[in-house]
Amino acid sequence: MDPGLSWRALYVATWEGTEMNQSGVTNLSRRVRKLESQLTNITGLVARSDEWFEFWGDKIDRLIAGEAPERIGRIPLDVIDQMREQPCSGERPSPEF
Repeated sequence: MDPGLSWRALYVATWEGTEMNQSGVTNLSRRVRKLESQLTNITGLVARSDEWFEFWGDKIDRLIAGEAPERIGRIPLDVIDQMREQPCSGERPSPEF
């Protein structure tokens, strides 16, 4: 990858597959997760612990209830991934066509 690429060119190259392949995107995701894990919130909870996921679950519930996103903070990728893996409660089955 050319170190002189602008962010826009890098973005376009990433999604068009001209400069970065899937392993490059995976590497970027891994690096972001590593940086996120080094951040601590004011509660001092250990990242990816049950208490940490519960903490973020409560924040997401508040966000859904209408609290301003600025008061919630940035939701870590690991929390989003966990949400995507869990089935939605009360989800209606999709109609058969």
